[in-house]
Formats: sequence, structure tokens, C-alpha cells
Amino acid sequence: MNRFNATLLRWLSLAVIAVLLSVSGGRPAPAAEKVQLRMATMFLGSSWYVYGASISALLHKQFPKGSSFDILPFSGAVGNMKLLEQGEANLALGFTVMATWAHKGEHAYKKPMPNLRGLIGKMDQYFLAVAVRKDAGIDSIDQIVKEKKPLSWVTVPVGGGGEFSSRRLMAHYGFSYDALKGWGGKVQNTGFGAIRSQMKDGRAQILSHTVPAGHPSMTEITTTTDIKFLPLRDDVIAALQKEGYGRTVMPAGTFRGQDKDVPTAGLHTTLVTLASLPDDVAYGVVKAVCENTKKLARGHASFKTFSCEKAWTEAALGAPIHPGAARYYKEKGYMK
Repeated sequence: MNRFNATLLRWLSLAVIAVLLSVSGGRPAPAAEKVQLRMATMFLGSSWYVYGASISALLHKQFPKGSSFDILPFSGAVGNMKLLEQGEANLALGFTVMATWAHKGEHAYKKPMPNLRGLIGKMDQYFLAVAVRKDAGIDSIDQIVKEKKPLSWVTVPVGGGGEFSSRRLMAHYGFSYDALKGWGGKVQNTGFGAIRSQMKDGRAQILSHTVPAGHPSMTEITTTTDIKFLPLRDDVIAALQKEGYGRTVMPAGTFRGQDKDVPTAGLHTTLVTLASLPDDVAYGVVKAVCENTKKLARGHASFKTFSCEKAWTEAALGAPIHPGAARYYKEKGYMK
């Protein structure tokens, strides 16, 4: 992403924050010192971009005037962990499964990140969704493999959790990007603007990505295009479970035109940081989020069932809890 686009997105994020601040109500007691926080999220058009704007609005009210809060919409679930390690961010949205991999140095990560620390886990429910245009005549992923369908398949760029999950999905079905290209198809790793446009006009027939209910781009795609969601085979879900994904069902009606439950793999969003984040800052971040969950739900529908009562376990966080976060959960009586 070039610097012009990065600057534009930053100003867009600040505009969203300004709107959220205007409706967010009273101000909690701020921390004593100014802070500089940089939160790694995902691209414009993603749910995590909206999450970042919503959380930043709360942090503006938690910390003193003069503090700065930047949203970094450059990467995604896999890449965000790396942005933390490189010092580009000091907060990051990720998936629990990938935070676990990062901490241990597994799968998408070549070496462990022992300093990774969790703040807030199990913030939502994500689904590994495979959406295909109805006019493509596809009823299952097995059909794609058996008939060697020359499809145009789109997903997000490398670094996003949806892209990595797409490759794991393909591997468990016995094919790959290269195999699809060998059948005369193609794979495009691109942003949500191009994905929406290509799914709408038929230049792409199939999209795989990790999405929650209310995902902005998937919602738009299902509104403008006749789409069906393909279920995952039971043994494929089981194989993904062994890697750390969950087993879940995307309920009928999650998106327009989806009239059946869709068995799939599940993921949860977690907010992570590094051990070097000061304890009082970690405490303030957790406090701001956990005491304003209803406000978050106004920003994104997937927060409607979010509660901090079980957000502190390592199974929810994907990494050891930060001491500042632990202090908050203990004060509330959630953590013994």
C-alpha cells in the first residue's frame, strides 16, 4: 500500500472515530499519562477495520487528551502478529488460532513469539466462508476438484487470515492455487473493492474468506449478487480442528439468500499485544472495551453477544494473558 493510500485510510479511520465519539456517551476516568497506540487491523471494507475504529473511539475517552490512536489497515490475522514483533504496532487484532501459532512458532510462523500477550479474547464468531455465484453451477467443493472447474477464485492478499485459511482449506480437499491454475482457472489475492466488483459482474465466481455476521463486504456481495455458501466436508472440518480451528455452523439467514445452515470451521477474534506494553496501559485498554460492549455492538453486529467474563482464558486469547489485563479481570471477579 502506497503512502498516499495509507494517509487517506488513516484520515478515513479518524472520520469514523469522530462519528463514534459523537454518539458514545459519557467519559470514563482516563489514565494518568498520554499514550501512543497503533492497532493493526485489516483493510477498508473489513469487519476488523470497523472494530478498530470502534475500539479507538473508546480509547480516546479512556486515555488523556493528547494521546494518539492509529489504525493500521495493512495486513490481517497472520501479518498483524508480525507487525507487533517488528514494532510497527503495539496492539493487534488477530484470530485465537493464529495467535497460538505465533506464540508457539507453528504453521504460518517460522519462529515463536514468546513475548506475545493476550488482552481480550473470544470477541465474536467468525466463519470460514466459501461463497460461489449461483450461476456458476457449483454445489460443493468436491465438485470443483472432481470436474476440475476453471474458476476465477478470489480471496484477500497474503497476510490475511482468510487467505491463509483458504490455502489450508484447499490442501485438505487435495488441491492448491497451482492446481486450480492448471485447470485453466486463476486465483486473485486482492482487496475488498476488487473482490466486490468482480463477484458482482462475474469476473470472479468464487470467494473464500473468514467473515462474521454483518461483514461489510460479504453483506454487499450477497445484496447485489445471487450467492450460495458451500458447506465444508465433515472430515475437512475435523482436520482443521486439529490445527486449532473450531467446528461451527453459519446459521441460516446470516447473509441474504442463505436459507440453510452451513457447516464450517470457526474462528474468534482476539486483541493481543506484547509483554512490553505498560501494565496500566493494558489495564486501560481492557477496561475501555469491557465496560462498553453495548457501544461496540452499535458499531458492528458481531459484538452483540460479546462478554468479557470468559475473555481472559488462554483458550480465548491464544497467548498468555498480559498482567495489566489480568488485573482488570481479577478486579471484576471474572478471573480468580
